[in-house]
Amino acid sequence: MSQEHYARIELERQRAKERQKRALAKRQRALEISQVHLEQAKQHIERMHAQGLDAFVSLTQIEQQIQQVRQLAQSARLELPPPAQKYGGYDSTFEDHVRLLDDNPFKAQELSHAILSQLNSLESHAKELQKAQFRANQASVQEYFHTQREQIQDDLVLEFAKEGLQKLEAQVKAFDGRDFKGFYPQLQAQMGALLQEAQNKVLRHRQELARQEIKKENATKNAQQNCKDLQGNLQKMQAQGLDAFVSLQSLKQELESLQAFIQTDPLKAQQQSLEALYNLEKLQRQALDLQRAQAGANQEKAQQDFYARLQEIKDPAIITYAKEDLALLQERLATFDGLNADTQHQIQADLEQVLQRAQAQAQANNAQQESQRQMWAQELEHLKNEVAQIATSPEQETLLAQIAKIIEGLASQDFNTLESQIVQINAQADSLIVEENARKEVVISIVKTLRGHEFEVQAPVLKEGAVIIKAARPSGKRVQCRIEHGKIWYKFDEYEGLTCKEDIAKFEKELEEVYGFKLEDKKVLWENPDRISKGAIDLNNPHKKSL
Repeated sequence: MSQEHYARIELERQRAKERQKRALAKRQRALEISQVHLEQAKQHIERMHAQGLDAFVSLTQIEQQIQQVRQLAQSARLELPPPAQKYGGYDSTFEDHVRLLDDNPFKAQELSHAILSQLNSLESHAKELQKAQFRANQASVQEYFHTQREQIQDDLVLEFAKEGLQKLEAQVKAFDGRDFKGFYPQLQAQMGALLQEAQNKVLRHRQELARQEIKKENATKNAQQNCKDLQGNLQKMQAQGLDAFVSLQSLKQELESLQAFIQTDPLKAQQQSLEALYNLEKLQRQALDLQRAQAGANQEKAQQDFYARLQEIKDPAIITYAKEDLALLQERLATFDGLNADTQHQIQADLEQVLQRAQAQAQANNAQQESQRQMWAQELEHLKNEVAQIATSPEQETLLAQIAKIIEGLASQDFNTLESQIVQINAQADSLIVEENARKEVVISIVKTLRGHEFEVQAPVLKEGAVIIKAARPSGKRVQCRIEHGKIWYKFDEYEGLTCKEDIAKFEKELEEVYGFKLEDKKVLWENPDRISKGAIDLNNPHKKSL
């Protein structure tokens, strides 16, 4: 062959290789495009799943098509066998070899492209369906919310739930209809909880209003009673003369304003009336302290003036003739509470009259012994009667026997001896009477003390030589005292806790500080938290003086 023929054959061979290379590149490009389409389809499907669009359209057919494209891509051939060369040329053309290959790469490319187009159409359709469902979900949620709100008939429940309903309404308006299965039950639960809480609040509110109404009614009653007590205590203080020691004008004005204030604000009126009662009680204690101090000073001065005037008398006969009247005056002096200055002046004036009469009697009868004997007889009879009135005791019986013996010897006894006996018997009688008077003072002081501590005191009773004093409070607390032979036994019972000891301490303190008793040899006979008895208490009254 010629060189030109070989050159032509080589040129054909080179051209065949170029055509083969271009054909295989197209197949490879088609496969790559189909792989890209498959990846895009996969991402597209994942996105539709993530958006929940698969709930509105079926992706099964698309997924089957994707699997078919993968199979086409896997079975596609990318290489061709080289063309067989014979002498003088090729046994077939390149096109014949290409025609022998399958068209899988191009089918895969076409089918993957169709998948993408179909996915786009399905996504658009699914989105439209999804939007319609979202709108339906929104409408359902809004209808439920408004229906539930309109069913609330109680305005007070609606008022208490107002803020919560506004928050729920904002959530309903903001709901985009997507998570219906999650949002709707949550909304139902929140709505139920909100209404239940509002109903509970309404119930508590109405209960509180009822309690407040009852509280106001009770406050009105309490305030009215407090005003009544306040007015009664003011009148009582005036009757006791305590307004001479403290001013009651401000409390009277406050009482008037309280009575008008009860109708407008009973709770405040109740509180202010309690404060007014407390202030009145403090003022009453202050006035009583001032009154007791003044009374004590008046008592002490009355006794000092009385006994100082008696000490000025040098003639014993005057004291003897004035003894009966002095004893009466002494009793009046013992019962004098120190509150009325006129009583003090009257006792002193009566003392002067008694001493003047006694002095006249002594001057008229000193020269007449017989008359004196008669007077002694009368005096002894009176003394006997006076001593007979004293509580029965061995000393009293002995003294009565001595008086009777002297009376029997009045006519026969020597005058001086008789006078000496009478003086002696008078001294003994005076001692006994003074002791009796001292006991009376003790009784009076105890009665005053108990009354000062708000006890209702029964009349003292003389029993077997002892004076029994019983007292009680309206609360049931009781006190019993027994005075005998210069000693006091007393018992406090029906108390709770330690208040018994507190009242005993106040009782003993007032006896010592106000009435001047010196309590010695104290002995607790029996004690428990509610009852205490004491006994064997010696009395020594430094203010007590005898004639």
